Amino acid sequence: MPVAPLLRNFLILLGIIYLFSILISVIMPVVVMVVLVGLIAVWLNITLGRRKRNIGRTWYMRPGRGGQRYW
Repeated sequence: MPVAPLLRNFLILLGIIYLFSILISVIMPVVVMVVLVGLIAVWLNITLGRRKRNIGRTWYMRPGRGGQRYW
């Protein structure tokens, strides 16, 4: 019967699509979160740096090694 190989190919295709959907549903939220956090950090840097001159740089510079010139 010629129906069986078609059915098998269809099932394989469905399995591949299912696996891809799982991968996308796992990876995409992580990517979106990372991008959002990066954008928020950059935006905070810009706004804080504009309001008070060097605060945008100080919050990740520690006073001590090379960070003293910003404080």
